[in-house]
Amino acid sequence: MNLYECITIIDASLTDEAITEATEKIQGIITDGGGEVMKTDPWGRRKLAYEINHHSRGFYVLFIYHAPSDVNKKLETLFKVYDPIVKFMIVRLEKKQAASNLKAIEEAKKAAEEAKKAPAEPEAEAAPATEEAAPAETTDPADTTKQE
Repeated sequence: MNLYECITIIDASLTDEAITEATEKIQGIITDGGGEVMKTDPWGRRKLAYEINHHSRGFYVLFIYHAPSDVNKKLETLFKVYDPIVKFMIVRLEKKQAASNLKAIEEAKKAAEEAKKAPAEPEAEAAPATEEAAPAETTDPADTTKQE
């Protein structure tokens, strides 16, 4: 199986629920075809560089996944007939690109797990530091202004 990167532009006028449904449908096709979604990265609503099918804004979503090549054919068929998808592009990553992407994904997963395991720092310890940094008022009676 190869590592692929798929960027999709979804119609930005849809509700958040409809956009979530579209991304889940794409992920479902990948997993049903024997693939594994490594990362789903929603970039949000953005203005398009040029108008595409009367759309000037789109919701970008990046998928990185392992899958057999026939999954891409299924995805392309879906993208051509599925109305929420405005534009798409699927790219097979080379070995060096795949290795660096997989390494970055693993590091992000480890960082997220460590953040969950680490206890939250109490806010009481942070409070004195802010009081010390506060500007002091002048006590000179001749000076009627305060330091800022």
